Amino acid sequence: MPAGSGGTAHALFVSKDRRIPKIRIHTQQLENLLDKRVIVAVDSWDRLSRYPSGHYVQTMGEIGDRDIESEVVLIENDRNSRPFSSQVLACLPPLPWSVSSEDLANPIRQDLRDLRVFSVDPPGCKDIDDALHCTALPSGNFEVGVRIL
Repeated sequence: MPAGSGGTAHALFVSKDRRIPKIRIHTQQLENLLDKRVIVAVDSWDRLSRYPSGHYVQTMGEIGDRDIESEVVLIENDRNSRPFSSQVLACLPPLPWSVSSEDLANPIRQDLRDLRVFSVDPPGCKDIDDALHCTALPSGNFEVGVRIL
């Protein structure tokens, strides 16, 4: 990749998502970005250019690192993996929290704490009440549970 004036290198960012075109970036940190997962932003796309122009935003980490690759999947799917804010945590019951005997005895409730259940409600919804779980069975089959309230 040729270096430009003032030590600026011109490089093509290749997205993990093949639907996204290569993005031309200009950076003075090229050596630090090689073999890394990075985030870039598109600034413009000249109609006569094959590639959009953008800039480097941040380095996530080494390509192939399991935690970094997991974070990439979350980002690509617009999933927030940041820790909960203090306002969210303030809505939780104080620790140590436990299920009351009244809740366990309630015939309307079902104890699903032994399952890994995920919400399938869209981001920003007000009532998180639709969920699913998937459990590998000893037979090699999978049990899929759908919870819609």
